[in-house]
Amino acid sequence: TNLAFMDSEANLGEPRPDEKLALPDQADGTANISIGWEHDGLSLRTSWNWRDEILSEVSDNPISDQIREAYGSIDINIKYKFADNYRIYFAATNITEEQDVSVYRGDESTGRLFEKIEQWGTTYRLGISGSF
Repeated sequence: TNLAFMDSEANLGEPRPDEKLALPDQADGTANISIGWEHDGLSLRTSWNWRDEILSEVSDNPISDQIREAYGSIDINIKYKFADNYRIYFAATNITEEQDVSVYRGDESTGRLFEKIEQWGTTYRLGISGSF
């Protein structure tokens, strides 16, 4: 289990000299929880990873600042040691197929304005590894 909270502040200078914002691309919070089991060469692990929203781009006008919304995903990893130096492994990343959503900050009258959604689905990996 891992939980981190950050607090950053940056002065942008021109064209917004009196405004302080969080550092771009830094989430105020991140978390990770992993549950695993290992026995006789078999390793099973499930992880949940989360990050708070981040300021991804700063513009001349605060309404147009780009924000990536909070994001969480669940991953699964399975490994099996079938010989002294060899393992077979399987990994599935983002099994819940979460979307990475970007919006413009907007203002009180507009609220957040949709910018884009990135969705990669689940990524699978299967392989054999060895050590010599």
